[in-house]
Amino acid sequence: MMDDFGWRIPAAIVRCARGDYNVIVRLGRGDPGQGMDEAAARTAGNRIVKAEKGRIMAASGSRQPFSGPGPDHSFRQKLGAGRFEIQRCAACSRYFFYPRALCPHCGAPDVAWAAPSGRGTVYSTTVVRRKPEQGGDYNVAIIELDEGPRLMSRVEGMSPEQVRIGLQVTARVSGAGENAVLVFVPAAGRGDHA
Repeated sequence: MMDDFGWRIPAAIVRCARGDYNVIVRLGRGDPGQGMDEAAARTAGNRIVKAEKGRIMAASGSRQPFSGPGPDHSFRQKLGAGRFEIQRCAACSRYFFYPRALCPHCGAPDVAWAAPSGRGTVYSTTVVRRKPEQGGDYNVAIIELDEGPRLMSRVEGMSPEQVRIGLQVTARVSGAGENAVLVFVPAAGRGDHA
C-alpha cells in the first residue's frame, strides 16, 4: 500500500471498520489478526494508520512520519551543505538509503540521520559512452556502503574503464548547494575484495 507521498507502507489490514475507514496497523507487539479492533491494537503497542480506498489518510499517535517537503529534501539540503548522511532506524538499528519516512526493514517511523563511514565497495558498474564534445565517457556504479545500503553514483579519479566490481571506494561530496552530488573515489590502502 502507498501513502499520499508514494511511500510504501508495510502494514497488515485488520478486518474491522470504523466509519468510512479501514483500520491498518503496523506490525508491532500485538497480533494484527482478524477481529482486533482499533483500541486493542493501540493497547498492544501498534501504530494505527487509517486508509480510505487504498490511500493513507491519517496516522494516530504522537507523530506523523514527516511534515514538510519530505526526507529526500532533507538529504539534498545536507548534501548541499557538504554533509553525506543516510538514515538509520531507531527500532531495528539498520541503515537504509534512499531517504524514506518509514524504515523499510521494520516499518517504524523513528528514523534519524546519521553520518556513515563513507567507505564502500563497487557492487556493479557500467560505462556510458558519449562523444568527446559532449563530455566523453563516464561510469555509473552501484556502491554498497560498509553500513549495508546500496546507492547509485559514479567513481571519479580514474577512467571509466578502470572501475571494476570489488573496488574499494570512499565517498565525497562534489559541488555545493543545489549542484552538490555524491561521488566516490578509489580508497587509498584498502585493497580490493575481488
